[in-house]
Amino acid sequence: MAQPTSAITRWDLALNYSQFSLAYNRMGFVGLAIFPIIMVGEQAANFLKVKISSLLGPVEDLKRAPKAEYKTADFEFDTDSYKTDDHGAEEVLDDRMLKIYRNLLRAEIIHRNRAVNRVLQSYESEAITAAQSTSNFNNAAASVLWSTAATATPIQDFQAAIEAVEGRVGRTPDQATIGKKALRKLKLCAQITDRIKYDGFHDATLTDPTALRALADLFELKKLNVAGGNGGGFKNTAGEGDTPTLTRFWDATKTLVHCSDDAGGDLEAPLARIGNTLCWSEESAGVNDGEMALIVEEYRDDKTRGSRLRARGDWTLKLLHTDAGQLITSCIS
Repeated sequence: MAQPTSAITRWDLALNYSQFSLAYNRMGFVGLAIFPIIMVGEQAANFLKVKISSLLGPVEDLKRAPKAEYKTADFEFDTDSYKTDDHGAEEVLDDRMLKIYRNLLRAEIIHRNRAVNRVLQSYESEAITAAQSTSNFNNAAASVLWSTAATATPIQDFQAAIEAVEGRVGRTPDQATIGKKALRKLKLCAQITDRIKYDGFHDATLTDPTALRALADLFELKKLNVAGGNGGGFKNTAGEGDTPTLTRFWDATKTLVHCSDDAGGDLEAPLARIGNTLCWSEESAGVNDGEMALIVEEYRDDKTRGSRLRARGDWTLKLLHTDAGQLITSCIS
């Protein structure tokens, strides 16, 4: 098999990695739903950040007396900054092993899928850690555990979170992100089933698609993101080579109510949102089928008589308006 003498970009491998179980697992990822991608033209830059208090001042008496001047005003702004980082993973393609097992498995594709998955699950971990941090977001515990089906009051819990955000940023949250396990508990809450049973608009059996529509309506949200909702969303916490220990990326005891938006691709847009994923356009491939597309490259390594396959991207996760999010903690036990 011919090998490249220097690094070449393998677009054929970069854009087609959706057919294996690793891709199925990533269908449960929610990082980009919470922190949508904005492409930026510079690897690092400063940008303007206008305060809410500068845009929306108090109500004034603006009547002008004869021969008097109109009341004047000015505004203040802050500067913020970002710096993207190079993220990547490599896999070794050994010439001899590729030849030995070429009739048994497509090793190159497996290595490609592993490299891509290693990078994307690293991003997911970073995004979820940020999204569930009580240091980043204001938080309050659910009044009653949602697993206490008879007396739980999730509608009031969501209303309290929504109103808390509205009071801080003047924008109604458009989304909430919840764990799969917490969703299962919500579907059993008497407060939820009682409302849906008689509304005439939703199927009372509450299959997942119906549940998401019904719950979004009840909570006055445009979208309910479910971590693991499309299948997957797991990570392996065991050591390399050990028996796998699968756990969810998302801690189901927490739900995030939030404003999330790509602001039309404008980092400086004065639109309250908790944050974005900033991808440097010169070193990133954008979005593919709802997930971050990576640049995949192959280069020759003669010392090991083989090649190396690299998946990489250049991004940073930037928190912008943390007041635009509110965590509901202790949702379930």
